[in-house]
Amino acid sequence: YAGADAALKKAASLSDSPQITEARARLEVARGNPRNALRLLAGGPQTVQSLWEQQYVHGALGDRRAAVQAEERALKLAKPGGAEQGSALNNLGVALYEAGESRRALELYEKSVAAFQQVASNPSPQLSSIAKTHIPMVAANLGLAFWQAGDLAKAGEAFRGALDGRAFYETRGDALNNE
Repeated sequence: YAGADAALKKAASLSDSPQITEARARLEVARGNPRNALRLLAGGPQTVQSLWEQQYVHGALGDRRAAVQAEERALKLAKPGGAEQGSALNNLGVALYEAGESRRALELYEKSVAAFQQVASNPSPQLSSIAKTHIPMVAANLGLAFWQAGDLAKAGEAFRGALDGRAFYETRGDALNNE
């Protein structure tokens, strides 16, 4: 970790940024110091990404309520109508699911899929492709939530959507690698 620490200190001396703070926090987690990571993240700017990092650390520590609160704040900061909002909805759903609130998680997964589908319909090939790579993961989360709720028909539908979406981006990746 010494090399990573030195590189991050050098980068911070050039320009302290939220990304450097987040990387330093990840290094603290890797070292086994998650509480130090949380102190770093809490002391830096509160961005969507830094709040996602806080959620991860709180979740790893088993503090589900704090993880949910971090994700709720991230969702408030996320740009509406885009992939960031779709990710924030999914991430809050995951935090709620892990906190035992699967009904609320299910609602957020549905909203997340809808947000990514909206972005996927964007005429920009780059934005559309980014959204299409996220849909399978969220659809799988949705399938798990439906399954846990006992709605096997909707769970199957969501899992089929996840598999179809995954096939899209795997095929797309193969096509890009062969160009």
